[in-house]
Amino acid sequence: EMMPHKLRFSLNVAFGALALTTIVLYASPVTSQTMLDEAAAPETGSANVDLDYVKNNQGSVKLALGDQFTVTLASNPTTGFKWDLSDTSPLLQKVDNKYTPAQSGLIGGGGKDVYTFKAVGAGSGQIVFVYKRSWEPDSASQATLSFEVK
Repeated sequence: EMMPHKLRFSLNVAFGALALTTIVLYASPVTSQTMLDEAAAPETGSANVDLDYVKNNQGSVKLALGDQFTVTLASNPTTGFKWDLSDTSPLLQKVDNKYTPAQSGLIGGGGKDVYTFKAVGAGSGQIVFVYKRSWEPDSASQATLSFEVK
């Protein structure tokens, strides 16, 4: 049986005024045997994990070989900040990366960076995203997703 699988990461990011960054992961297709690491999935087959940048900015997910999932990160490139992959894994193939502007049409409004990955190898690893300005050496935020592919 195939079911959608969703993880949600909320990260607090400080740059000027406090802003909220959200990472949403979608894994599909997912069998009824797919579970989150150390978090019981609700009986619907989906789960939400909220993370805080200051206290906890890590998450994990278990996938089947061939599963695709999407990581959506709130972003506002008009401030000079951009999400980039700083650490990847050969077990995942990046399928797509695109920026979607805000629906509101407001000038300077934030949008979303959307990354799509496919599990192409069995094993475990992690992907790391950093939110930074290209001209600054340090990132304002970092998010790490650990994964296991069976």
